[in-house]
Amino acid sequence: MCGIDAVYGKNAVLKALLITLGQIERGDKGTGVAYMCNGEIKVLKEPISPIKFFAKHYKTINVNSRVAIAHNRMPSRGKIAYENTHPFLACDGSFALAHNGTSWNDDEKEYLRMLGHNIKGETDSEILTHILEEYYKATNDYVQALEKLVNYNLDGAIVV
Repeated sequence: MCGIDAVYGKNAVLKALLITLGQIERGDKGTGVAYMCNGEIKVLKEPISPIKFFAKHYKTINVNSRVAIAHNRMPSRGKIAYENTHPFLACDGSFALAHNGTSWNDDEKEYLRMLGHNIKGETDSEILTHILEEYYKATNDYVQALEKLVNYNLDGAIVV
């Protein structure tokens, strides 16, 4: 299973990426980080190990961001490719999502495309991102949208 972390505070992006290095046994087939920069969420990701990712990007990553999520991938669904690497950005750019596990929401993919979602990869985690967008549109409340996502689309343990 994949590794996920979130950091809030000074140097959040660098700290999040350092955590991915410490959990490399959780996945080395893709690495990514999402962070706030000038009020916008930026996503930087590649289908490479956390070690290679950190070595390639640590000098150029925005170190001023105070919030970041990072992910290192151990694929269960979808080939090793950029479009399957986490985090995934919502179509409207309002949030990024990283997920660990399997959700089996393939039947939603075509419906979401009909609604205008741009699904690029093969992972269930990307589908969850778009489902969460739809729940948010229906509720206009991220907490309620997350509750719906958890209750209707996920099984298993949730660690907060």
